[in-house]
Amino acid sequence: MSNFFRHNLRHPSVQTLFDYWDIERKGQPMPRQRQLNSAAIVPWAENLIILKVQERKNFSYGFYGIGLKQAFGVDMTGADVGSLPPEQAAVLRAEYRAVVNNQKPNWRIYTAWFQDTMQTWERLTLPLANERGSVGLLLVGAYRLN
Repeated sequence: MSNFFRHNLRHPSVQTLFDYWDIERKGQPMPRQRQLNSAAIVPWAENLIILKVQERKNFSYGFYGIGLKQAFGVDMTGADVGSLPPEQAAVLRAEYRAVVNNQKPNWRIYTAWFQDTMQTWERLTLPLANERGSVGLLLVGAYRLN
């Protein structure tokens, strides 16, 4: 999976985030969340989201990078995905639930209006296993392409 998957990634930071995750999983479907080293993820922190997987596959923002706060004008730290506008929440929940169910990364490029500017972003969502082996956290790297 990793070579084909990585070949499609465009932004250098998305590529290196995937490489970090791929190395940390050590041949397993995904790394354990206890392996997450805050010092190791510093290179991506500005554009990184850490989501907590809650009951019934709902999600809350444990960390929301300052670059994303500045880009979108909101700090989502501590908020639930359901607090977003309904259309946006539905898209993100579907994406995050697919990662939880499949225990595999999700990647997409999307273009939308943000603060009166049409922007294109690349997103990579990566699963991390909890002690039971199911997905407990999601790492999301989001980088503007234009």
